Amino acid sequence: MNQTTRVGILAGFMAVFLITVFYISQPRMLVEGYTWLKQLIFLGAIIYGLAQMRSNSVQATSIQELSKNTTTVDTSGDFIGFSELLTNGFKIYLIGYFITFLYIYLLFNFIDPSLIDLVRDTTVEINSKMKNPETADHIFQAQLEELKERDFAPRLTDIVSVIGMVEIIIGFIMSFIVALFLRREKPNY
Repeated sequence: MNQTTRVGILAGFMAVFLITVFYISQPRMLVEGYTWLKQLIFLGAIIYGLAQMRSNSVQATSIQELSKNTTTVDTSGDFIGFSELLTNGFKIYLIGYFITFLYIYLLFNFIDPSLIDLVRDTTVEINSKMKNPETADHIFQAQLEELKERDFAPRLTDIVSVIGMVEIIIGFIMSFIVALFLRREKPNY
């Protein structure tokens, strides 16, 4: 198992730990905003993983250079490309995302299905507060009833839903920005 995979698994389990703490202490926090904290954990994992890759990368100009026994190693010549950093950063995010998604799926569907009602109630409450004053009461009440009838349980297909894709795109953007700052390209002579 390479370092990128280990960091991704660690990030996923740290996010699962955070979700568990929210679930035990205040289940409503699961609905109201653990997502941003989860993204911060993933961003920290990407920064940590890519910084470790950068410090551990060594590229020599030839095989003979690698086989030389030298007592001092100059690390100022170490290089790691943007594409390699981006690929590994995105891999860290995806591993953490899938672990977290699987835990949320199990938590809502099997461990505590009452959380689905909490999500439904919170969604209805938020929509009630955001009522458009131009909407007639009977139309608004019909919309709320329709909203109450929806299924809010997470499904495995939610990974490729619009919201799932938005989270994956956010992970790509985070990886892109971190890779952009941490890259150390080999200079062209």
